[in-house]
Amino acid sequence: RGGPPAPFPPAMSDSTRFLCPITKEVMKDPVLAADGQSYERAAIQEWLRSGQVSPVTGAAFEHPGLAANRALKNMISDWRDRQQLSIQDLETNSSEAQAIRDQVQGLYGRRNGRKMVVQRVRKIFNEEAKQRFEAKRAELQAARGTCPVVTKYHGTSREASEAIAREGFKLPAPDSDGDFLGRGVRIVVRSQGDNDTVPEQKNNALGERMGDFLMFGQAVYVGSDLEKITQFAGGVVLVVQCAMGKSKKVRKAEYNLTEARMKAQGYDSIHALPGCQEEGGCRCEEFALYHRDQVLPTYLVHFKMVTAQGDELQAQRVPEPTNRVEAKDRTADRLVQELGLEQTRVEACTWLGTAARDDREKATKAFLGDN
Repeated sequence: RGGPPAPFPPAMSDSTRFLCPITKEVMKDPVLAADGQSYERAAIQEWLRSGQVSPVTGAAFEHPGLAANRALKNMISDWRDRQQLSIQDLETNSSEAQAIRDQVQGLYGRRNGRKMVVQRVRKIFNEEAKQRFEAKRAELQAARGTCPVVTKYHGTSREASEAIAREGFKLPAPDSDGDFLGRGVRIVVRSQGDNDTVPEQKNNALGERMGDFLMFGQAVYVGSDLEKITQFAGGVVLVVQCAMGKSKKVRKAEYNLTEARMKAQGYDSIHALPGCQEEGGCRCEEFALYHRDQVLPTYLVHFKMVTAQGDELQAQRVPEPTNRVEAKDRTADRLVQELGLEQTRVEACTWLGTAARDDREKATKAFLGDN
C-alpha cells in the first residue's frame, strides 16, 4: 500500500508509438495511409479534406486511400488492458504524504481566521496521461526552445476529481454564441448554525460565479493561491504538473482565447498577474494552459476547513445566477422603454454614440494613413 504499481513490460510501457501524429493522442481507430504512417481515422480524413500531403513527411500522398490497421489496433487494445491506471491512498505518516500535506497547508496558511486541514492524500498513476504530457512537453520544448514544468493546483469536486485523474482535463466547449463559460462549482464556507459567510470571502466567490465568462477563454485554469482555489473546490485540490511552454503575462482579461489564437501570437499559456482587478484582470495570480496534455494530475488532496478554534466549517455552493442579462437580451427600443427615458435624452445619447463612433473611425483612418 502506498507504493508504485508493478512496472509495465518494456514493450508495452511506451505509449508514444500509439499516438496519432495529428492529434497526439492514443489512437482508437488507427488506419494506414499511403505515406506508411498510421493515423486516427477521423483525424486523417479531416486532414485529407484540406490537402494531399503527408502531415509527417510533407510529401504528396500517392493516393488518398486508407486501410484499417488491425494489427496496431490490437496492440493498442492489449496495451490498454495491461496499463496500470490507479489512484492509491498514501499512508498518512509516509514522507511523501507529509510533504504534500505541508506543501498545500503551507500555501494556504491562515486566512480570515480559517485554516486548511488535509485529510487524505491519494497518488495518481496514469501511464497514458504521463506519456501524453511528456510528448507535449517535448513538442513545446522543440518549438519554443524552452518549456518550464511547474507545480500548480486546481480545485474541483470529489466526483470530478476522479474523472480528471482517469481521463485528464477537458477544455470547456463554447456555448451557442461562441463564448466560454465557467461550469465548475463555486464554494463559500461557514460555521455550523451561521446564517452568513465571511463577507470578504462571499464577495470574492460571488464575483466569479458559475456561468460567468472564463477570463482567458478555452483553457485549463490552475494557480498557486490556495485561498482562491478552494473557492472552486468541493473538498478536493488536484496537485498538477504544468508544461508552460512560452507564457504570456497579462493584466486584464482576454475572453475568447483558444489554442489556435495563442499559437498565432507565439504563446502556449497565460500568466495572469495578481492585483489587477481594477484593470479588468485577476485579483489572484492565475495560469491558463491551452492543451489538455499540458497539465498532468499527480495527487488528489482531500481537505476540510476549520476555524482557529478547530471547529469544522461547512462548504456551501454558490448558486448559478438565474437573472443573467446580456446585451443581446435587450433591444435599444426595449431599453429606452424600460428606463423611461425622455425623447430628448434618447436623442442626446444617440448623438454621443454616433460622435464616439465617428471619432474612432477618424482616428483609425489617421493611424492607417487613410486620410
